[in-house]
Order: sequence, then structure tokens, then C-alpha cells
Amino acid sequence: MTLSGLTITGTYNGSGVSTAGVLTISDSIISGNGVVPELLDGGGIANAGVLTVSKTTVSGNTANSGGGIYCVSPFVAGTATMRIINSTISGNSAVAGSDGEFGGGVYAGGCPTTIINSTITGNSAFGEDGNGGGIFAHATMFVNNSTISGNTAEVGGGIAFYPDLKIKVTLQNSIVANNVSLASIQLNCGNGGTLISDGFNLSSDDSCNFNNTGDMNDTDPKLGPLQNNGGPTETMALLCMSPAINTGNPTGCTDGHGHLLHTDQRGDKRPGDPALTTGCDIGAYEVQFPK
Repeated sequence: MTLSGLTITGTYNGSGVSTAGVLTISDSIISGNGVVPELLDGGGIANAGVLTVSKTTVSGNTANSGGGIYCVSPFVAGTATMRIINSTISGNSAVAGSDGEFGGGVYAGGCPTTIINSTITGNSAFGEDGNGGGIFAHATMFVNNSTISGNTAEVGGGIAFYPDLKIKVTLQNSIVANNVSLASIQLNCGNGGTLISDGFNLSSDDSCNFNNTGDMNDTDPKLGPLQNNGGPTETMALLCMSPAINTGNPTGCTDGHGHLLHTDQRGDKRPGDPALTTGCDIGAYEVQFPK
């Protein structure tokens, strides 16, 4: 099934969208939905199947865990999967529940997840067990050419992991910046798991410990506010003199499988010529210079 061009809002005691099948959501808005915190997860979208979210805004939703999107494999880990492409996950909350609060923006439990050309901002996981304001990963996850900024949690304001060293999150050409940990530790990247850099990532502190080619730690990306910068979803522009401009992979931004991303989140062109001396921009937004 494909849902396209819809606004889904105002549900209570239930997710905006709940699926256990094969579902694509595109060019839509999932906003202002909520569930009873002690009972249910996935305020905007609850997924136990094969989900693709494309060119869609998921904002202002509330749940126990996975305020924006909750994905879990109910029987065997890996039977549910999720892809988030060219989308914005913003202003969602995981609030006080009976088993902790995880993943204000995105929760992935036994659900392999790929995030490409997307913005995750302004999400929160409140409560003394709040983990992963932007993302909580309890599954293999790949984050490519995305911006994770301005999220809040007790631990791991940007990204947090289930405390299992087998959980691996791989980032490439992405920004993790200006996230807040109420415990004043692990502001951008949180506990447990294994964080892998495939290079050309930028963090505003040293909690992610990026250590591959082109990585930058303790660096301010100079991001603009979330707003309409063109395209189907709101984005965070790279401001003048941002260190993320032209410092991405010089052979072009890719989706993690080596496939070139020809555009940014808005649909504006990214450079992809290996002969270029500068790379694409880091994050979901590509600055367009006059010819």
C-alpha cells in the first residue's frame, strides 16, 4: 500500500498510522497524534512491517517510546524494516511511561533502519530513563547525509543505543550537533552499542568520537533554524562559513551502498563528479552557489 499526499492528525489513544504490512508513505504530513504513554508506542507511526517514509513530515506526535516513529519486529529480529528518505522528523516526544522513554523522534527495536537525506530535530525523550532524544537504536542502523540537531534526552540527546555491543549504528556524511543531555553527559551520542563512522561526519562535541577520513569533532556546523528552504519538507540550512560546506565525501554523497545521491533533502543538486576538488556538503542540506 502507498499513502501519498495526506495529512493525518489529531488521533488520540492510537498512532496516526499503524502497519504490519508493506507500506510506503510519501509527500504527507503525520502530525499532532498521541497515545496513552503507559500502554502504547509510536505516536506518529507504529510499524511492524516493511516501511518506507519519503518526502514526509512527522511532527508533534507523542508516545511512550518512538514519539515520531516506532518500529519493532514482533517475532524475529529483522522481520520489520524501515527506510526514512528526504523527510523531517521534528518536535515529537517520548514521555513518561511504565518502561522508560526511548526515541523521541525515532525508535528502532530489532528493526534494521536506513535514514537518508533527512532532518531529525527538536525531538525529546523526557523522564529519568529518557534515552535518545532524536534516535534510539536497538537494531542495525545506517544514517547517511542527514542532520540530527537540537534534540533532548536524559542520556544521548541526539542518538542513544540499547546497551548491547552487538548494536551497530553507522554514520556517513552526517551532522550530529547541538543536542542536549539533561544528565550533562553524552550530549550528541549516547550509551551502549557501537558507533561506526564511514567518514565525513561532523559532531559539535566529542561524544560520538568520529575517527575516520574527513570527520570533525567539537565543531559547530553553523546551522540555520528549521524552516521552509524549498522542497517538500522543512530543513536546516548551512549558514555562511559553515565547516560542513564542501567538506563531504569528495567522490560524492552516497546512500551507504555506494549509490550516488544526486540531490539533497529538498531535491536540489549535489555534486557527484569524482574529478571535483571539493566534496558535497555534510548533512541533509546542500548549499547552491550561483553559477
